[in-house]
Amino acid sequence: MSGLIKDEDIEEVRARTDIVEIISEYVSLKKAGRQLKGLCPFHKEKTPSFMVDPSKQLYHCFGCSEGGNVFTFLMKMDNLNFPESVLQLAERYGYKLSFESSPEKIKAKSLKDKVHEINSLARDFYHFFLTERDEGSIARKYLEKRGYTDELIEQYRIGYAPERWDGVLKFLIKKKYSQSEIEKTGLIIKGKKGSYYDRFRNRLIFPIEDIRGRPIGFGGRVLTDNDSPKYINSPETMVFQKGKNLYGLNKNKSNIIKEDKVVVVEGYTDVLSLAQKRINYTVATLGTAFTSDQADLLARFTENIFLVFDADQAGQKAAERGQELLLDNLDLLGRSKLDISVASLPSGNDPADFIKNNSKDDFENLISKSPSLIEFLLENELNKFDLEKSGDRRKAAVSALNIISNLNSELAREEYLRKIADRLNLPLHALQNELRKVKPTTSKNNGKKIISTLKKVDIYSKTEKEALCLLIQYSDVLGGVFKDIEEDLFTDKDYRQFIRAVKELSKNELSQDILKKVESIEQGRYTTLISSLMYAQLYADDKKKYFEDILIKLKEFKLQRQILLEKDKLERLDPKVNQKEYDKVFQNLIELESAKRDLRIN
Repeated sequence: MSGLIKDEDIEEVRARTDIVEIISEYVSLKKAGRQLKGLCPFHKEKTPSFMVDPSKQLYHCFGCSEGGNVFTFLMKMDNLNFPESVLQLAERYGYKLSFESSPEKIKAKSLKDKVHEINSLARDFYHFFLTERDEGSIARKYLEKRGYTDELIEQYRIGYAPERWDGVLKFLIKKKYSQSEIEKTGLIIKGKKGSYYDRFRNRLIFPIEDIRGRPIGFGGRVLTDNDSPKYINSPETMVFQKGKNLYGLNKNKSNIIKEDKVVVVEGYTDVLSLAQKRINYTVATLGTAFTSDQADLLARFTENIFLVFDADQAGQKAAERGQELLLDNLDLLGRSKLDISVASLPSGNDPADFIKNNSKDDFENLISKSPSLIEFLLENELNKFDLEKSGDRRKAAVSALNIISNLNSELAREEYLRKIADRLNLPLHALQNELRKVKPTTSKNNGKKIISTLKKVDIYSKTEKEALCLLIQYSDVLGGVFKDIEEDLFTDKDYRQFIRAVKELSKNELSQDILKKVESIEQGRYTTLISSLMYAQLYADDKKKYFEDILIKLKEFKLQRQILLEKDKLERLDPKVNQKEYDKVFQNLIELESAKRDLRIN
């Protein structure tokens, strides 16, 4: 994909796409009048508030205000950018896109696309050697011993890298790719003498895919325990960042949505072994600590995250990575959207071992009883001290307070304070006082100022939203009065930018065609905004009269803001020191007040 997708192609893809068909793959929808209703995939809810309108080809959630068209839905659900969402739908519906491109853009594009192409060919190469060649028999026997079915092997496209120094290298060169291009995928390594050799040799291969199913990297496991290292992964490339991807997510995302939970493990074989027992809402980290980027990625599919680690010493160290996650990303625990728990397996077990000897119910029972991330971290921290000693109890209290101070919820902080007080046998009020020292509270005066400001902003925002709702919903009636709308009538930054974007296309008119052009040019930036405005309920018989009244209000608000600024200037001026400037501001104030009165008279 190179350059800008042509506007007419975007519209053709939009016209060929049925938003209900696409969203139904992620959300169970039921008929609700002329629309369809379901549980929102973007936030946790028990009562459906997520609406899909087939006639408008839009969706909107009245619970969390997420909304947009089919492109923005895929962007949010599959972590795509706008061009990628258009391309994915074009491929699905068999439409060939054309691009507006320069020779420079075509050249810049080709390398990244080639990396994806090479990775796809390598995935097929490794899978062929596993399933079809005699050399793959050692890997097939290993997989058979682990109990992995042919269906599972095919689903995850597991492969085998033959014991050759240049197996995949020669294969890809025959496909007309240069050594330099292949090196950028991480599949080959340049030796000291300048020659290249395969990174993966005599290893079981696990393709790592992005959310769209494109192979972006590979993991390789030894077939005998005598070899080392046990696992090697692709290095980071222009398409692969370990901390931003998860093994198995593309395969299991629909199950994660359906189950409303995800299990995070450390190994590829853990994901496969759990999948064998129909625990198919699992992903694996890629040799790194569980990162906030990975948490954000999972939050698109569920709020309930279970970290499951080995019970041995290495597993305990891995579980302690949660503390690094907490300390490096202080907002993670404070985000009400995520509910992260940590499950420790019985001693001597990794997830693959545990599920081999236990049932699906046993595993699900284990994770259902797992403590929250903060409970796990607190317990881990308190266990470092001898709580029989008063000095150690005080030290333990300080460590525990440092953890819970990162919680944004006052109720949650209070709950854990009580637990710490009971555990350490310390007075609750003393811990409350110490917590204030760790994280100072906002002053009351500052809070009053914020509340006062919010009340004013709320009045402006409500009127501004009504104006745009009318313009967008009734553009056929009101589109011609768009010439009277200026961006400085709005205080909301998003509204101002939207007005500016429309004005760049049409100074005097607003229509549905112009809205679609804004969406395509801005690559979906305003789709959610347009959707929310489309779904807003308005009650007025005479739309033109209603809009004229709102327009007067907007102009009044603008003049009032200017009046307040001039009054503020006047208060800071001393007429004895600067009479000329004082008179000028005073005159401006009189003119603004007069202009405000004239609005209603006229």
